[in-house]
Amino acid sequence: MPIVHKPCMVDIYGIDALKKMRTLDDKIIYVLNTSIPTESFKGQTDASSSCKGLFDQVESVPCLL
Repeated sequence: MPIVHKPCMVDIYGIDALKKMRTLDDKIIYVLNTSIPTESFKGQTDASSSCKGLFDQVESVPCLL
């Protein structure tokens, strides 16, 4: 009996789609990491305004669902 290859999700959607999703995740994490001050930078930035700015950015992005 021959072996039949059943396509997995990677075959169906492609590696490129997974790379695009990963890139988007990386960008979101980067923005979070640069917007929220760490313990050593708390005195140099206003955490409240940084979080508000990030929230405003997220709210301005149109929903794709």
